[in-house]
Amino acid sequence: MTPNLDPGLLGFFLSEGAAALSGSVGLILLGVLITALTARVLLQAAGPFPHRDTLRLLGVVTVPLVIVFVLIVIERFRTLA
Repeated sequence: MTPNLDPGLLGFFLSEGAAALSGSVGLILLGVLITALTARVLLQAAGPFPHRDTLRLLGVVTVPLVIVFVLIVIERFRTLA
């Protein structure tokens, strides 16, 4: 099995350690979180929405993202201190 990650990128993550990896994961999670929250707000603002399951799914998706994002921010502050 071959890795899908570029060797240069893998070397960067290994040399920088957990701080670089958590920063990258944090940025990705922030983008996904903002996208999910924006989609939910736009769906709610569109008026009566017949499929409440979509709004419920977006609500369920955002809760774990917020929790993981907060944990990454706390870890980054601990690393900086």
